[in-house]
Amino acid sequence: MKRLWMSLFLGTAVGIFSVSAQEEAKFSDNLLKNPSFEEGLNHWAVPGWMKAKLLEPQVDSAILQGGGGGSLRFKGEPGKHAAVTQTVTLSGKEKEYKLTAFIKTSKLTGGWTAMMVVECFYTKDGKEQFKQFMAATPWNKPELDWTPLTLPFTPPENTNRVRVWLRMTSPNGNEKPDCLGTVWFDNVSLVKKLIPPPVKSASLQKKKQVNILPGAPDFGNFRTPGWLKDTMEPAEKGTRLVFKGIAGKKGYISNTATPPQLDVENYEFTVNVDNKSRVKGWVPAALIELVSVKEGKTRFSYAHGTLSPDGKSFRIKAPNLPELTQLRVILGTTACPAGFTGDSGTISFSDPVLSVVCQKNNRIFLEKITPVLLGGVYKPDEEIRLNLRVFSGTPENAKVRLEYDVQDFFGKSVVKGESKEEFPACEFVEFPVPLKKWDAPGYFVVKCRLVTEKNEVSEKTAAVIVAPYLEKADPYFSMCHFGFPAGYFPAARRLGCGSTTLTLYRIHVEKNEGSYDFSGVEKTIRLAKENDMELFGHMPIYGYDYAMDPAWLNPRKKEMSQKGFTEEYYDALRKYYAACVKQVGNRVTTWSYVNEIDLSNHSTPNEEKHYVRGAHLFYNEVKKQNPKLPVIGLCVSGVDSMDLFPYAKKLLPRIKDALDGIGPDAHVIPCVYGPGYLPISEEKGKFRETMIELKKLAGPGKIISIEEKGYQSVSDIPFDHEALKKQAAVMVRGVILAKAFGSIRWVPHYAVHNGVSKTDYGMWRLDNPRPILAAYAAAARLLAFTKDPIEVLPMTGIYSYVFERSGKSVAVLWTTEDSPVSTTLSLPGDAVVCNITGNRTVFDSRITQNPVYIESSLAPKELAERIRNAKYSMPRIAGEILFSSDAGFTVALLNKSTAPIPATVAASPGGTRTLSLPGGKITEVFFPLKHALKNGDTITVLTEAGPEKYTLKKTVELTAVKKLANVKLDGSLNSFKGVEPISMNQARDLLPVDAAANKLWTGVDDLSMKVYLGYDEQYFYIGAEVTDDIFTVRKSGNNLWAQDAFQISFDPPADAKNDALVPAGYDSNDWDYAFGEGTKGPEVFCYKAENDNPDFRLKSLPYPLVVRKVSPTVTRYELAIPWKGIAPLKPVRGSIFGFNLGYFDADDGFPLYSMAFTGGTTNGKNPYLYRKFILSE
Repeated sequence: MKRLWMSLFLGTAVGIFSVSAQEEAKFSDNLLKNPSFEEGLNHWAVPGWMKAKLLEPQVDSAILQGGGGGSLRFKGEPGKHAAVTQTVTLSGKEKEYKLTAFIKTSKLTGGWTAMMVVECFYTKDGKEQFKQFMAATPWNKPELDWTPLTLPFTPPENTNRVRVWLRMTSPNGNEKPDCLGTVWFDNVSLVKKLIPPPVKSASLQKKKQVNILPGAPDFGNFRTPGWLKDTMEPAEKGTRLVFKGIAGKKGYISNTATPPQLDVENYEFTVNVDNKSRVKGWVPAALIELVSVKEGKTRFSYAHGTLSPDGKSFRIKAPNLPELTQLRVILGTTACPAGFTGDSGTISFSDPVLSVVCQKNNRIFLEKITPVLLGGVYKPDEEIRLNLRVFSGTPENAKVRLEYDVQDFFGKSVVKGESKEEFPACEFVEFPVPLKKWDAPGYFVVKCRLVTEKNEVSEKTAAVIVAPYLEKADPYFSMCHFGFPAGYFPAARRLGCGSTTLTLYRIHVEKNEGSYDFSGVEKTIRLAKENDMELFGHMPIYGYDYAMDPAWLNPRKKEMSQKGFTEEYYDALRKYYAACVKQVGNRVTTWSYVNEIDLSNHSTPNEEKHYVRGAHLFYNEVKKQNPKLPVIGLCVSGVDSMDLFPYAKKLLPRIKDALDGIGPDAHVIPCVYGPGYLPISEEKGKFRETMIELKKLAGPGKIISIEEKGYQSVSDIPFDHEALKKQAAVMVRGVILAKAFGSIRWVPHYAVHNGVSKTDYGMWRLDNPRPILAAYAAAARLLAFTKDPIEVLPMTGIYSYVFERSGKSVAVLWTTEDSPVSTTLSLPGDAVVCNITGNRTVFDSRITQNPVYIESSLAPKELAERIRNAKYSMPRIAGEILFSSDAGFTVALLNKSTAPIPATVAASPGGTRTLSLPGGKITEVFFPLKHALKNGDTITVLTEAGPEKYTLKKTVELTAVKKLANVKLDGSLNSFKGVEPISMNQARDLLPVDAAANKLWTGVDDLSMKVYLGYDEQYFYIGAEVTDDIFTVRKSGNNLWAQDAFQISFDPPADAKNDALVPAGYDSNDWDYAFGEGTKGPEVFCYKAENDNPDFRLKSLPYPLVVRKVSPTVTRYELAIPWKGIAPLKPVRGSIFGFNLGYFDADDGFPLYSMAFTGGTTNGKNPYLYRKFILSE
């Protein structure tokens, strides 16, 4: 009768295969802890009063339901049954609950079943009572594969807790008769049916929960890591993610989300599942990898997915961990059995949503604004819509006022508006806001404010670009592949970009040795064709274990990079090149083989040899298959190009027969734009000189290209910040210079940056275009397909380039002066003038750092002549006073005009000189003194040129360097006895200047030091005692600086001039070193040597160096530099020289900041900034 009663109960109250209309209802999170036994039996208990008759529960890691790490297993024993329990406290007003578990049974006998029981404890008439609900598997089905068992129940009034039982039991509810079968439980859930929320207002209805997963609901941003083995690519990856089983392979694909900067309670991920697997054990899986970084160390933790009772969706709840930097959503399958053959069926996913549960903090916070159109590049007269994301931490719905003000590039307001909005309690939501249409091109910043009823304000800015669409875009204006998602192709094309990179990373193409997968390559080719953009091939050639090489290859490369690469390796490399070139065919306009070899050649002993051999192999394969296709190489970095290519010139003879052109990554540094930073312009960073030298280096008949060029921004500054506008002007001037000197393209670096950072290279930030893109779009339209440039330099600091297009002139004009320059330039009557953002404007006879474009039917030579002969209201002479010895001083004068200027120079003290200043050149005049210069002396120089008068004044400020005797380098610093140290222990000593504000530096225990200087007839000595809480050693050679290490620079004759006279950077007599404890021991590495000593450059040098740890946080350094290593400086008393010393601190995993005497070494090269020293007795 008991068996009959239980069967009737199950048949009427419980559905074993529980798919019903109730699934449409919304339920709470799982109230049970450790529901999938990932933590063993933690939170589950064996009832103590029954323990003698209960068998020991086990966790089975081999038999699972839906992936994960374990299931609960009861294995029958004679005379015993089984049970575990967990008690849950109930709260809230909900009345309907549901207990569900997935159950598997094997070889059950005697009517034994798997059972779930819920005991409800409640109070009635002052007494505690309890009531039971139960459900079990059918007694006549001893063999069940994973089957959901569901128990809905309504606890009695005043129930305060329930006890959940998972049991393996006989028909009598005990251990008799014996049963030796097995029962498994997995993915147990106890949920309550949530009370539906009230009907939303119209304002609430347009708010939807934010999905922070990039690219969702599409799966295009999901990737399979190249380092993983035994994984299979999905059969489909679009609006659905589809896997088909492959024997021995598992599905694994991930997408990384950045945690929003909010008060987050936790994260929730849901995804729909369609499991049509036909293979036993091949099931879907889902988890989130949480990446945290603390004190420079990366930590990983995991949140596992729970499959819904109907098997149609996964849900993951992930905690908001301290220092969380990434949430990596991983979807896939368990491994398909190795012996499987036939049709596996499919496992599919759809509609992935990663949402945020907000903390209750009574705040309304405007988190982000983005254009609805991805990339924010609109055509004239297109409706502009913004998407606002708002964090609502109020316990109840909140009403606010939304205000917005749209301003153009120059800060002029073009439209304002406001609306009343309502936000739901404790949700992170987004909603659209429509703006007016614009018919004129330009850059527009939208300033939004949310104002609460308590007058609390939250503000954010967004940005859009309006740009006329070019039916055919000039491929000179390119877009890099770095940070360039597939979805941004249309935005780049709308900007006017006519080309982009086709990169063949081996990690994607040859994930498995000898097997090539060009699906990603073909996707890029398809996207480029759809957007009418040309492609240029990009082939990396790296000898060290490169991050974009596959996991099977890098261990071999790591060994061979030290011992030498084998012919077998090169043969496989040639075959790889051949396959890539064949696949791509003539669908690229050029090929480039890339590696900033001037930097990487010191990474391994065989890097340079590998590069040269690889270059020839690749070049030969291209020419074999497509002889007319140009190949570009020697892609050295900005470090080399700013120094006018010393390393490139050295390497060129070895690869000149393996290239048709040269394409440097010609960054000009420093290039960080934002508060406290001092970036250098293209002109003052010698980019024009770089282009001239590049043409000479390439030689006649060769092509040149700017293969990468980037500009950094402080990440969190608003889009209308003046620093970003300055960045836009500098960048577009570089674009113009490169085009004027014959570059076939300009490839900016980097496209989209949405991650958490202090600075970044992104041209799009948080999916909003920065001003740099508006300037690029204007140039791409106004200079498209221009040719035959004429350079016009009417004065130093005035730049103009006149191009020809379709019989018309297109001129660009700007100045590098800080203040606007007035001009008498008369424009032709038909001239059309456009500003930096491409909008038509009126030429007001003033020139600024923002280029203006002038188009006219006047012939290019005639327009160039007008610009050349116009007058410009700026000083014709600039000057500088230089101290190179205590015996006198030098006056350097630059004639900014093109014609000679007669001048009288009167120095006090020093006397008067009359001379002629040649046009466009610097004249130096030395004034000897009767008495030696000393600190506090002031030199005044008056230069008269006709009616113009120019006054220079400079006060002597020198630090004495004492001569030493009997020097012994032993780490004690005793040889510097009597030397006054230079102390660095304050925030003012830091670079960048915001290092303390960003908590990179936390005080003297984090980093501080005392520096001692001295000399004798043989050496210049540097001693230092450094306090550093975390001593990091991880580099050597060329990368020695990229850790805890010193970098030092010398301007031996102290002849560096300010950037009003010459571009910043090193000249022929400057030196640059790093020294410290490297991975190979104490090391001194020379980056820049005097031109007369080229053998010193880019080498580790055997200078005497002692590095001594005197405590866990204190290190002493003693270095002796021979005088030849800082020539032409000699050990002569009274000699004056420029010197700088900086120390990098790598606490946060990378040397994000330094402590230095001055700028000009660790943050870009500018010897003019160096502190001046004098050799004394």
